[in-house]
Amino acid sequence: KPGTILTGWDNLHPEFNFSANIGRSIFAVWQEYQGLGLLGGMGHASDLILQVFLLLLSSILPMTFLRSFWVLATLGIGSIGTYFLIRNGLFTSGDQKRTPIAFLGGAFYLLNLATIQSYFVPFEAFIAHFAALPWLLFASIQFLKQQTLKRALLLALVLFIASPAAYIPTLFVVFLIALTLIIVSLFVIGNQKKHILKGALKIYLLILLVNAFWLLPFIYFTITNSGVNVGAKMNQMATETIFLQNKEFGNLTDVMLLKGFWFNTVDPDLSGNIRYMLLVWRNYMAQPFIQGIGYSIFGVILAGLVMTIKKKRPLHLAMAIIFLFAFTMLATNTIPFSWFVTVFRELPLFGQAFRFPFTKFSLLAALSFSIFFSFGCLYIWEFLERFLKNLTGHIVALLAIMLLSINVA
Repeated sequence: KPGTILTGWDNLHPEFNFSANIGRSIFAVWQEYQGLGLLGGMGHASDLILQVFLLLLSSILPMTFLRSFWVLATLGIGSIGTYFLIRNGLFTSGDQKRTPIAFLGGAFYLLNLATIQSYFVPFEAFIAHFAALPWLLFASIQFLKQQTLKRALLLALVLFIASPAAYIPTLFVVFLIALTLIIVSLFVIGNQKKHILKGALKIYLLILLVNAFWLLPFIYFTITNSGVNVGAKMNQMATETIFLQNKEFGNLTDVMLLKGFWFNTVDPDLSGNIRYMLLVWRNYMAQPFIQGIGYSIFGVILAGLVMTIKKKRPLHLAMAIIFLFAFTMLATNTIPFSWFVTVFRELPLFGQAFRFPFTKFSLLAALSFSIFFSFGCLYIWEFLERFLKNLTGHIVALLAIMLLSINVA
């Protein structure tokens, strides 16, 4: 509607879908839900990369298959990115177990409730975020290790390809927070402080240069017009309700299972009857046996977290801090985590931007869960290796895949 600023994905016109029609012009899309002459409160230009990609694909794929291909491609890209993040980013070439362990981490990133909920209602920015996040952290970590031109170009390429996720700028902020936590952790814990500081400055400069085409207009909006967003009547009426819907799933058990507000979301079915969107999943996850498997998986994650903290490797400790941050942002109904969220929400712009904690932080949580699930499997492997020797790796991998599959079957 002209005269209305819409900045949340949940407020978009129901017919609004970037990849539904490649032939639709950007101008027409703007007319459809924003109106002319208004500053955009989202990273509109960032979606151009996706549109060009789909335009190229449209010459070899049927138009009706384009979106399906994109959605399925992001699932594979994100899972493979997690594999490389763990295998090449967090382990060295001397770690003989890094390949199967990284495979289990990638499997978790694919097979978890946060991923299922994101893809049950797939919005382009969120599935792009799923695909991009592990690659962004991987490329950043690789550059921090060796600040070469080749790795700088790799990071720039990943940043550019990942830009469609920044259509919702808060997802870009989530990446920046994760990156900053890594940098600060390595600077405080590690020994190469000058090396890390120089690398950090280069990374932030590179991020600014690559993303300037959408980031500068968004920064201008934030400085000059963000009050319009916070003060909009629609947001004043809906923000607190939306946050409370998220808070209902901010208890410890739901966060451990990565359950979010989608489990209580209703929608009319083909017959017009109002039903839970995730009715099948609600019934499935209500079974005590399935819940037990979910808690067992989190037990493996917790074991990986504890053992990682004990070993005190700087990069692994940085991942632990990301885990604790993401867990805190989801645990909005669990003391003491909820105290930090309450403090953050005192900032009007922060409270508005992150009124949907689950959609913004669940994939970061899923990625950190993936990392520590793989670490937990590694430590179980090393423990059982004392007794079973050569068969240990196969047994751990088989059991882990079975648990993950049953948890989300």
